Amino acid sequence: MATVFGRKAEIEQIGRFLTGVTGGLSALVIAGEPGIGKTTLWQAGVSRARSMGCQVMVARPAQSEASFAFAGLTDLLEPAVEFLGSLPPPQRRALQVALLSEDDDSGHPVDYRTISVAALSLIRLLAADGPIVLAIDDIQWLDAPTAQVLQFATRRLGTAPVGILGSVRTGEGAEPASFAQQVPEDRIAVLRLGPMPPPDVEAMLAERLGLELTRPTVERVHDACGGNPFFALEMGRAMAGRVGHYIAGTPLPLSNDLRELVRERLARLSPAGSAALAAVAAASQPTPELIRAVLGDPAKAGLDDAQAAGTVELDRGRVRPAHPLIGATAYLEQSEEDRRSLHGRLARAVEEPEERARHLALAARGPDEAVARALEEATHSAARRGAPGAAAELAEQACRLTDPANSMAAYRRAALAGYHHLRSANLPRAKEVLQQVVSDAGPGAIRANAMRLLGEVVYLLGQTTEAISLFSQALEEAHDDHRVAAHIEMNLSMASFLQTDYPASQAHSHAGLRHAEQCGDVTLTAHAQGVVVFNDCLVGKGVNEQLLKTALDLEDYDAPTMIWMGPTFVAPMVWMWSGRIPEARAGFSKLMNVMVERGQEATICLLGLYVTRMTCWAGDLQSARSYAAAGRTASEHSGWPAGKAFASAAEAMVGCLAGDAEAARRKVEEATGILGTQSKFRTLCLMSSLGALELSLGDYAETDRILGPFTEFITTSGLREPAVAAFVPDEAEALIGLGRTEEAACLIDWLAETGELLDRSWALAAAARCRALALAGEGRVAEALDQVQQALLNHERSEMPVEHARTLLVKGRLHRRNRQKSAAKQAFEEALAIFNAAGASAWAATVQAELSRVGLRPRATGALTPTEARVAALAAKGLSTKQISAEAFMSPKSVEGVLTRVYRKLDVRSRAQLAAKLSRVESGRA
Repeated sequence: MATVFGRKAEIEQIGRFLTGVTGGLSALVIAGEPGIGKTTLWQAGVSRARSMGCQVMVARPAQSEASFAFAGLTDLLEPAVEFLGSLPPPQRRALQVALLSEDDDSGHPVDYRTISVAALSLIRLLAADGPIVLAIDDIQWLDAPTAQVLQFATRRLGTAPVGILGSVRTGEGAEPASFAQQVPEDRIAVLRLGPMPPPDVEAMLAERLGLELTRPTVERVHDACGGNPFFALEMGRAMAGRVGHYIAGTPLPLSNDLRELVRERLARLSPAGSAALAAVAAASQPTPELIRAVLGDPAKAGLDDAQAAGTVELDRGRVRPAHPLIGATAYLEQSEEDRRSLHGRLARAVEEPEERARHLALAARGPDEAVARALEEATHSAARRGAPGAAAELAEQACRLTDPANSMAAYRRAALAGYHHLRSANLPRAKEVLQQVVSDAGPGAIRANAMRLLGEVVYLLGQTTEAISLFSQALEEAHDDHRVAAHIEMNLSMASFLQTDYPASQAHSHAGLRHAEQCGDVTLTAHAQGVVVFNDCLVGKGVNEQLLKTALDLEDYDAPTMIWMGPTFVAPMVWMWSGRIPEARAGFSKLMNVMVERGQEATICLLGLYVTRMTCWAGDLQSARSYAAAGRTASEHSGWPAGKAFASAAEAMVGCLAGDAEAARRKVEEATGILGTQSKFRTLCLMSSLGALELSLGDYAETDRILGPFTEFITTSGLREPAVAAFVPDEAEALIGLGRTEEAACLIDWLAETGELLDRSWALAAAARCRALALAGEGRVAEALDQVQQALLNHERSEMPVEHARTLLVKGRLHRRNRQKSAAKQAFEEALAIFNAAGASAWAATVQAELSRVGLRPRATGALTPTEARVAALAAKGLSTKQISAEAFMSPKSVEGVLTRVYRKLDVRSRAQLAAKLSRVESGRA
């Protein structure tokens, strides 16, 4: 390692950073202009880290490596390769394929998120044995797939003893690196290097070059180079090279730029040395063996000459320019023809398809179909290794080099680029590329596929209506391409589902299955079978257990498909709908673990929503909170806007069950603000939770305002699965409370009919409970109690305790109305125990109030009932009607009614008089 001249404060800052690594994830980025000494200081930091006992993982990317997928990750993870066997099989396979240590014969591309999870797992394994330093020199040249993996990892390392020590060139748009920015603000620092002081310049020139200069000359050199150490060294070499030593007073070898000084230095190399240096600068992974394969016999002498001149250095079996400016200058000094020739020879010498294709592209003089084909093959190679961003870049390059006469090949390659941009979550670029193909390509399979992919892009952007239009147009052009048609039909099925057009959703699902079976793709067929099972349930055909089992047996997790359309997602969904809650919970839990293992954060967001809903139904508030929190964490990491909406929706469900009205309303507002009105189904899910909350607070009018607009959908959408319309009992109860029993009867009939059709015990129970309320409103209490008993019998077959407790609440009210106090008390106590166990605070408060009314005489305080006494006490404290409403779990209208009775009983006319009256009562002066 070269001596560090000066930089005492900087060395001390690096030392403090390394000492603090044990306290959790931190980063220090050394930033400055080319030649300012970043690498020298970075090397000093690496050496210091090792001397302190840190495990150091090093990557030193060069400009030529920036386009080589996972080049940086390969270097970084070298110390951890021995731990690969400790990883789960999907992670181990993904990382081995990405790092080219294993061939992949599965036929499916590796998912870049699984690679990220695997790298994170390895870093954590190493960190368990002590602090780790990820040391990356010249971050601006780090390849994009590696940067993406590191960004994923740094967001999740948290308190792990991991430090990032990097260097970055200012003005490169990476200051600090995007992954370093994931470190908490108080744990990241940028060390900006300024000019080296004159005394340090003098010492450096003396030790490195044996150049002894007078103080005035040192000042002149310092002024000329601006305190830049590399510039100063190049000037010093030029000065010493003229006469062996510099004579004071003679002109300085000034230049307009640093590159000119480097050119003067390189001019002193032999032709073989110049050729060797240019080859090193042009290669992505230069080794002595590769340079010999490219240059032949002169290679050894050339490398020796370049190394003796200090222009290249050997580092762990690789050859690299001694400084990036030296490599860049040597490469650019070659004529355009010489550079093409050099890349042509490199293409013949390397074996890796991606690197070979890139060299062929740089050797091409214009469009070249052979080169375009090589780039297209490299696209598939990069995709298989889990680098969809790199694959998209290669596909776009293939498109540019396609022979203009072969326009269909150009369109196909452009669509391929769009597909890989989609896979890498670069939705804006995917949309731009695919729109161009759709606009330019004529009718046919290529445009149909591009249109299908464009539909998926806009679907993910939340534009469901536009997606349906694109899918429909694509289907018209797919003709006999069964694979494309299968994908389009399944996409149409999902989009139609979100728009609550269930007959269309079912029809598209069956058409998708027919196309999948025609093309003979087992994985695609399994996926299509899952979609059919899902949609058949929606229209009242129940769960096709045999088809679902076949789909689950055939499903391939490694296939690049949307998991929320696959059998493993469908199975727990339909089990949940059919009331098989334990099976559904087990299925969702298994799927959640698989998705966490593979880093599928978008799927985790969606899973978090459905699992939260299911655990709320199961009356498990603690688990519901946990799943909602997991969804929130995943949404923050995924960068997917809809994921954040799903997280807010899940948190709203928890708030609604817990009776946390303000928080729930705020979360619903957040979610609707993101989702807009593009998905009727998602809007319905959000409003269902909010309606249930308002009902639990006893506000029938607000419940109807929220849920009423959705009642038409159950008769017009073709829906026959009651669980998808779980809001129906709540709206029916609100309508009965408002005296609109005929409207309620239509909803109750639908609920009972679909419950009977599919044997949905919870739906039958809810329908019976609602009928009981309607009968009670007509004064037919005995018949109402019979309906309640029918409801309770059905609850015994379901796993939905909150629903059970709601029926017990109705039972208690009916018994109380019949003056059957003992039976009422028993029903209320059972309901209260269930609500309390579930954490359903609003419902529990309602039951508590009912219990206090059973057979209790009014208190002496002005003959107030317990509810009246509580509302009076809150009003006396100065709370507003709205605040009392939230505190007492009552509607504002109900609060006003209770206060009217309190004023009459206590003979007061204002809240001030009320407060005074209660104060006298409490002090015994009433």
